Amino acid sequence: MASGTIPMVIYFGLKLISPHFFLVTACLVCSVTALATGTSWGTVGTVGVAFIGIAMGLGLPLGPAAGAIVCGAYFGDKMSPFSTSPTWPR
Repeated sequence: MASGTIPMVIYFGLKLISPHFFLVTACLVCSVTALATGTSWGTVGTVGVAFIGIAMGLGLPLGPAAGAIVCGAYFGDKMSPFSTSPTWPR
């Protein structure tokens, strides 16, 4: 919060994301972030916090928003070659 990253994502998210496509957008962005970084916990702790703020700002229910965030983060983590959690025997 001190560096302004999460507030910036919330600001632009409120401007760019339609409430009709919020759940799909949250799932896809979290999936791509976790795929690139290899961490689902880090994704939920940064991008996920921002998307919860966006959901609150758009007046959407927080349960489905949290589900989309966690679903995308874990999916991206399992598909990532950088992840420490194996998806298949290596």
